[in-house]
Amino acid sequence: MTLEVKPKRQTAKHAPHVQQPVEAAQNPDALLRLSTAATIIGGGVSTVYTLAKNDPDFPILIKMGARCTRIRAGGLTDWLQRKAAKAEQDAAAARKAQSAQVIGSKVSS
Repeated sequence: MTLEVKPKRQTAKHAPHVQQPVEAAQNPDALLRLSTAATIIGGGVSTVYTLAKNDPDFPILIKMGARCTRIRAGGLTDWLQRKAAKAEQDAAAARKAQSAQVIGSKVSS
């Protein structure tokens, strides 16, 4: 009994994967990879998809092919700025409410 050794099938040679620099977000017209966007917002790619699905203010994802989705850098940075401004407003309102509560408790004592 002889065994035939089949030659390995040739696979397509792809270009090596090059990471997109985070500095690409400085150009508002740049189309960012989702992994780059995830790094910028401090989450993962699945977080980007979840935000796109659940947050109506999140910038739209641009489908460029079957396995290629991008997000515009300007939209992402605008969203982050709006989110930071809202967080600052909420924190200021909470501090104001807390100080009013402390003043009210001192008056009644």
